[in-house]
Amino acid sequence: MKKILILLGLLLLPTFAQAQSSRNPCYTTQGQSGQMPNCIGVGTATPLPVYQGGATFTNITTSTDTVIKTSAGTLQGFTVNTAGTSIVFYNNTTCTGTKIGTFTTTAQTFILINAAFTVGLCATTVGGDITVLWR
Repeated sequence: MKKILILLGLLLLPTFAQAQSSRNPCYTTQGQSGQMPNCIGVGTATPLPVYQGGATFTNITTSTDTVIKTSAGTLQGFTVNTAGTSIVFYNNTTCTGTKIGTFTTTAQTFILINAAFTVGLCATTVGGDITVLWR
């Protein structure tokens, strides 16, 4: 019986190894014009690329409408520096139109959003002190 199990194990081992290699993660890169994106396997020779730059920040300390960015980008999140502050984010260069989100906080906190905006980023704040992180 042991010999049969060992034999089965030796026969199936390559299949298990092949299945494992097909599950290895990859990241996509933009292909050349008209081509599909490339999937590059993550390994020691091709490590996962990491963005090293930081976000740009805008600190808002009064109740106001603030135009943060006038072109497309990403709203990464915001830090509430004063509890009880409310903020509304808009995908626009004025604080009207398409809302990205409405937030009211009761404590100091950081809220991660990672939302893309296509027109611009504007924020309406009521209350205290907020720092917006964006790219």
